[in-house]
Amino acid sequence: ATNYRKPGIRFTDKTIAKAQQYHWPGNVRELCNVVERAVLFNKSGIIKPGDLKVVIRNSRISISDRQQISINIPPQGISLQDIEVTVVKQVLNMCNWNKSAAAEFLKISRPRLRRIIEAAGLESNRRKS
Repeated sequence: ATNYRKPGIRFTDKTIAKAQQYHWPGNVRELCNVVERAVLFNKSGIIKPGDLKVVIRNSRISISDRQQISINIPPQGISLQDIEVTVVKQVLNMCNWNKSAAAEFLKISRPRLRRIIEAAGLESNRRKS
């Protein structure tokens, strides 16, 4: 709100509860983007659950907007296979689990992506990743 000179904007308790229940496929980046857009487009000063729903639906971040991938490397190191799985998970989430788009983004074949998903057991953890 400060960045856009819109002081006094607030979220209702119900809006915050809805935001906490939503599965944020874009993680923190998507949350920040949605909050920023909700503030930017708000005229009343109060962001209601319906406002948030509209912003979420209309503000899906495109793949080109989410090209930054972060990997937390523990002090003891990380295997190349674990890095691959982390990157694949993040790209799948960026693409909303559209495997063709994810494979194209990763510059690999769709069958290779499928093998990585199966080997890492990602499909069964789809909503958790």
